[in-house]
Amino acid sequence: MVFCLVAVTASITFMTEFASNVSTGSVFIPIVLTIAESIHVHPLTLSLPVTVACSFAFMLPMATPPNAIVFDTKLVGMLEMVSQ
Repeated sequence: MVFCLVAVTASITFMTEFASNVSTGSVFIPIVLTIAESIHVHPLTLSLPVTVACSFAFMLPMATPPNAIVFDTKLVGMLEMVSQ
């Protein structure tokens, strides 16, 4: 159970850097709800960490609209966004 939770949360944290938070949640939350149903676990046990992990987009410009706005000013480069 814990391994499943860590694996799903880590993969969602990785995916949310390349897609918007809403689209990542829209894709993964139904999958996680199905997994929770199949292993007989309360759906909130898996869906709440997934929802929080969808908000872990901090580095890349395509992760969140504010990151894209800052990147579009050309004052901050891609390497600067990733390293800071």
